[in-house]
Amino acid sequence: MRRFMADAPDSSDAISRRKRMKQGTITAFITIIAASAMLMMSCSNDSQASDVMKDGAELGSWTMDYKAALALAKEKDLPIMLNFTGSDWCGWCIRMDRGVFAKKEWSRWATENLLMVTLDFPKGKNIVPEKYQNRNRQLQRQYKVRGYPTYVIVDVDGKTELGRLGAGRGKTPESFIKEAEAVVVKSSGGVAKFVSALSAKDAATYRKYIDELKTADAKLAKWTASEPEENEQNFTAFYDQLEAVQAIKDKIEDIEIAQKAHSMKPEDAKAYQRAHAELRTTKAELETWMRRQPNRNEENLQKLDAYEGKIEKLSAIVERY
Repeated sequence: MRRFMADAPDSSDAISRRKRMKQGTITAFITIIAASAMLMMSCSNDSQASDVMKDGAELGSWTMDYKAALALAKEKDLPIMLNFTGSDWCGWCIRMDRGVFAKKEWSRWATENLLMVTLDFPKGKNIVPEKYQNRNRQLQRQYKVRGYPTYVIVDVDGKTELGRLGAGRGKTPESFIKEAEAVVVKSSGGVAKFVSALSAKDAATYRKYIDELKTADAKLAKWTASEPEENEQNFTAFYDQLEAVQAIKDKIEDIEIAQKAHSMKPEDAKAYQRAHAELRTTKAELETWMRRQPNRNEENLQKLDAYEGKIEKLSAIVERY
């Protein structure tokens, strides 16, 4: 039986996937909605990612040495990104590697914000040292990774999952950094850094929402891990939990938007907040529409394309700030 999955849908890079709309079963629809971190990639062909370290860990470099990365993460108080990949066969993984991770913009950001661990599942027998192979499989089971690439960001303790990212159509270092920032800010170090600029009241509220989000994420993960029967009742329960998670994320985002807008010129702040509000509304409209499980036909595909175009346009406006 296919399982419900805990990854919440991300409208910004899940739209193209949703073009495979309901074709007669709830299972197909849930799989489309839930596999948000697994699909749709784009490629930049001008460079290759740096070689992956096999032993030790350094800021700004990928390593296979999970233990060394954990030790350095604790020393630097930084979260860790686990890259579940198939380096010599997964075309989407290779494209993300070339189009995002090989770029200097990503390297500069990563050096200051997280550790990077490669958990590789290649076809070539000599790519991953034997001493890491069982450990990679253990981590794959632990994080219930079912597709490649999957990027799991964990806190400095190496246990608390902060969020997951996936590949997506048209992703760039800049766009992927934006996504990673939204996850890293939930780390212990990220929260401490962000709240240091807030009032005591806002800092307490922000920490409260972060804790609520972690609880809601854990609840959803536990529910999906129980492999509930795929029926209309559980489909509704699944989507209800996704919406509850999103509601908390919106509260967190409201504080972050307000803090960022505070440092802008008044006219820029208004435009930034207006674009964010319209983007959120459009994403919510899309999710509501998708929840009705629209049939695959030309009219609905055109409607989906219209949503996609609007979301991409608004996202571009937000990213300019």
